[in-house]
Order: sequence, then structure tokens, then C-alpha cells
Amino acid sequence: MPLDVKTMKIRLNVRDVMREMTTEESIPDKVKNRLRTDGNGAYTYHGMLISLGFATQQEISKPFNGWKKGLPVIYSKIQKSINDLVKKGLVIEGRSGSTKVFWWKP
Repeated sequence: MPLDVKTMKIRLNVRDVMREMTTEESIPDKVKNRLRTDGNGAYTYHGMLISLGFATQQEISKPFNGWKKGLPVIYSKIQKSINDLVKKGLVIEGRSGSTKVFWWKP
């Protein structure tokens, strides 16, 4: 049975939606704040994912396609956020062996 768009009614309180959108800190903001407040720490992409509380070590020790739903998207957002901060010159990129690490520029 097809849905009749004319009979569907969705009611949302715009103030509630806007309040919910503005109170939640975005992933780029969380990444920036974590790097800025932890001036002595260096993070990898996976380390940032864990330190922000999105995943545990056991969850991301699996292959990428074995991660829980939505986690690869968050990982990509963290990766893009860190790369943008490197391009702006706020974060320094280094290497520890073959692993990229990032820390806030003093």
C-alpha cells in the first residue's frame, strides 16, 4: 500500500529541534578541543576515536567492515577534522614508525 503524502502529518517543534542541534558539540569541535586541552598528548586517528568515547579498543581491533554501524563514518569525520587542522597550521603531524600521530601546535 503506497503512502499518501497528503494525509501524512509530522509535527515538530522547531525550537526543540534547534536546541538539540546547538547543544550537541560537533565532531570537529570535539577533536579540536581534545587536542587543544591535552597539550602534551599525541593522538592517532584510532586513539582519537577511543578517547572521544565513540569506540573501545576491542570494537576497532576488527577489520573495518566488522565495525558497528556508523563507526566508519565517525572515523572519517575525525580523520577529516584532524587533516583540516593540520592544513590550518593548528596541529602538527608526525610519525611514530609507520603510524601518523597528531598534537596541538604550542
